Amino acid sequence: MVGSMLLFDTLSNAGAYAYITNHVAHSLQKWKAFAAQTEAITKALKKKDSAGAMKAYQDAIIALDEYLGLVELPSAKEITSS
Repeated sequence: MVGSMLLFDTLSNAGAYAYITNHVAHSLQKWKAFAAQTEAITKALKKKDSAGAMKAYQDAIIALDEYLGLVELPSAKEITSS
């Protein structure tokens, strides 16, 4: 009985570790997408491409909200309205 409980705990911990690792990797992916959009804003502004900068800004807000949702923080709109 003790051995089976130990095995269950080990499997449960392995599952939790896999979930956390996957969640962190997904969060990091979303953060990198946001960072790429902020870089696109900078590049567009250096080229004086206001339309490109606005498009990158809108995409950055979407990427930021996806990241904030994954790390359980309020969206950018909720943060700026308070």
